[in-house]
Order: sequence, then C-alpha cells, then structure tokens
Amino acid sequence: PSTAVVTSAPVDGPVVITATAEGQTATSSIDIVTFVRMSSGSNFSCGLTADGSAYCWGENTSGQLGDGTTISRGTPARVATETRFSAIASGTSHSCGIALNGFAHCWGLNTAGQIGNATTSNSLIPARVSGGHAFVSIAPASQSTCATTDTAEVYCWGRIPSTDPYGSLLPRIMPEPVQIGSGMVAVVASANSEYCSVDSAGLAYCWTLQYYYPFSGPVVPPIREPVSTNLHFTTVRVAANHACGLVQSGHAYCWGSQIFGQLGDGGGAATNQSTPYPVVGGLVFESLAVGSVAHSDIGGQMGGFTCGVTVGGKAYCWGSNYYAQLGSGPYNNGSVNSPQPVAGGINFTGLRAGADHVCGLAVGGAAYCWGDNSRGELGSTPSGPSYGPIYVFGK
Repeated sequence: PSTAVVTSAPVDGPVVITATAEGQTATSSIDIVTFVRMSSGSNFSCGLTADGSAYCWGENTSGQLGDGTTISRGTPARVATETRFSAIASGTSHSCGIALNGFAHCWGLNTAGQIGNATTSNSLIPARVSGGHAFVSIAPASQSTCATTDTAEVYCWGRIPSTDPYGSLLPRIMPEPVQIGSGMVAVVASANSEYCSVDSAGLAYCWTLQYYYPFSGPVVPPIREPVSTNLHFTTVRVAANHACGLVQSGHAYCWGSQIFGQLGDGGGAATNQSTPYPVVGGLVFESLAVGSVAHSDIGGQMGGFTCGVTVGGKAYCWGSNYYAQLGSGPYNNGSVNSPQPVAGGINFTGLRAGADHVCGLAVGGAAYCWGDNSRGELGSTPSGPSYGPIYVFGK
C-alpha cells in the first residue's frame, strides 16, 4: 500500500503544508490564526489575532469587513491595514479598532459620520478617527460611535440629536469626536444607538445619545443617573431593548424589556424592569454578551437574548431563539426565561452577540459561531441557522 508523509510549519501565521506520496511532493500554503478577541455586528463578525491583526466575515455591503471591497465573505478576510489593534468592536454596519498607540480607526458605513474621520463617505478600509485622542474603550452603534479616554472623558461622533424646548428632535451630524461627558472608564453600545457606561466605582449608566434643551436652566446631557446606586458592575452589555451586567461576585443582573425572556428571571419579573433584576440559577459568570433580533413573524417586533460564560468556561444563553441564537439544540422558534447550556460542551473564554447570531472564543483560540447564517455571519457559506456552535477557524 502507498504511504504518505504530511508536514507543516507551526500555527499562528502562514503555514506551508508539504505532502509526499509515492515519490511525488506537493506544497500548499494556508493561513491558520488564533483569535484573542472578537466582536459581532448586526450580520458580521470580526476577530483579533495575538499580533493585533484584524479579520472579519459576513455581510459587507457597506465595507464593514474592512478588506477594501463590498463583497460579503463566508470565511474570515484580513482587514486591509498594517495597523495592529489592541481592541475591536462592531456596530450595525461599521467597526472600530483601538490601535496599540491608543488612536481609533473605523471602517464601513459612514452616512452619518459614524467613522469619525471628518467625512460622511463610506470607508472600505480602516480610517483614523480625527482629533488625536487616545482611547481605552470604543463602542460603535448604528449611526454613531462613542469612546472613553484614559482620563475618563467620553467622546462621541456621528448622529448626535438634540431636542428644542418644544420637544422637536433636531438631528445633528458630527463627523468628528465631541466630548459629551466625563467620569466614565468604559462604554458599550447597542444596534439602535443606546449606550451604557461604567464609572470608576462600577456604577452603570445607560443613556441615549441625545441632548435635551429646556426652556430655562442648563442643557441636560445624555449621561444622567446610574441604573442602581447599590450594585457595582465589573461588566455591562447592552442590546436594543435590554442590558445586563456582572457584579464582583460574578452573578448577573439584567434590566429592560422581558417580553422574550432576555432578563433570565425564570418568569418572576414583570414584562419590563427599569432596575437590575437577578438572573436565576445562581451561575457565576466571567463574561456576558447580549443581542437582539427582529421577529418577522410578529411584525418585526424586537426580541432580545443574553449569553454568558461561567468561571468554568461553559456557555449559557436565554431569551429569544428566533434564529437558534441560543445555541441550545433544535430550533423551536420560541424563547426561554432561564439560562440554558449551549450545545457541544465547548469551553469558552468569551462570547460576542450580533443581531441574530453569537460567536465565541474557545480555550486555545478557535472561533465558533451559531444562530443565523443567511449572510455568512457564522464564517461559512450562507445557509440556514445553526442550532449549536460550528467551527470558524483557529486552533
């Protein structure tokens, strides 16, 4: 019988595979990378490798993959830049990364100036955000982006509306960063431009990027009162209609809409909760991810879902399962109001949720995704939803 020998170079870079069989030798070169961070947008995802290189996949109609094209990708594509990033985040149709020097770069849809490069033209490759600010966190939303500096200042750019004294909305486009607040050490965003931020004491604030101009008195800024004065959060995540956070003990609290079970209250809460409500089950989490999806079968009503990774690396999800984004097995087009284990038994280090899908990093750096895949957002050829994690790439 014939014998063959296959050898390859180490992973984490270009790999040359050499195969020898019956005296014939052939080589093939592929890229194998390991992700250390990930982000998910509405219908696309991105990841960072250990050396700070960025890759994205999924829908690319506005250049949100940053590869210099508008071609959607079913497999990860390298973002077209030599810049190395320490963090990456994705919004509805644009992404942003924080470079190793702290400067922010964004790419994708820019019709409202959400890229922050003083224009309103889409950018198919990363463009540096104007102003020369060094950021420590960044949060792209739909038509805006906000970020925090190492001095706890909050800057935003894109569509920043305000109201006049009569309550009329006055939309403004600010294509460069403007300071809208201070005292916040981190900020996160939802797809509909709602934000949450955390101060140095761990108090969480959730707000819409909108100023209010009263008949008299000072202008009311977007960031106002904390959601709770008793709970101090280490992590906060926000979606279109709910938010969740972790306190120092690792227990999760959620607030906002409960119509699809996304608060994880086990059925004990009212439909909506304006203050944080504990997630049932007593699980101790290391990280959280929240997402939302429009239910076309009930008039586009927005559904929410939440996922978390426990201290043991196990993933759980709860809320809307319209596109199987809970990853817990057979799709049932329903919802659950308590944490359910994600299928597959994979140990994760973190998760990120998009509009209708979830991606996670496994221990060792491999990426897995589940949920809707109509635009290739799971890192594979567009198809129907995946009921559990499928391998994207990495070791």
